[in-house]
Amino acid sequence: MQNTLLALACALLAAVIAATVVPYYVDWNGQRPLIEREASRMFGAPVSISGDLSVRLLPVARVTAEKVEVGQPRAGMGIERLEAELLLAPLLRGRFELAELRLIRPTLTLSGTTNPAVLGYIEALTIEDGRLLIARGEEPPVLVAEG
Repeated sequence: MQNTLLALACALLAAVIAATVVPYYVDWNGQRPLIEREASRMFGAPVSISGDLSVRLLPVARVTAEKVEVGQPRAGMGIERLEAELLLAPLLRGRFELAELRLIRPTLTLSGTTNPAVLGYIEALTIEDGRLLIARGEEPPVLVAEG
């Protein structure tokens, strides 16, 4: 019985150490197509990441991406930097639920054909230095809000 408990404790300790150390050695930029595909599924619109990408699993699951585009240029969002903290329990069940989503310098462009994406569950949303534009026809988008 003691040997079983000791083996279980060692396995748990090894898993925690691996989850802490391994993400630092993974080339997350090399995993970009997989992450873009999953993000596209989550946002319900095409997602591309042209900047740096990093993932951390412990103490909390956190994704940081730079130069993110969601949707199309005339009906979507460009984000200079995105920081997301994922809830671990839903993640283990294959669902993405966010404890926090922070968008830094996003530009949202709405058009008559824009279909807002359903993101699911987000506990906290922070937007810093955002801009909202409206696009009509072939005219250049018009800035309607900034801040």
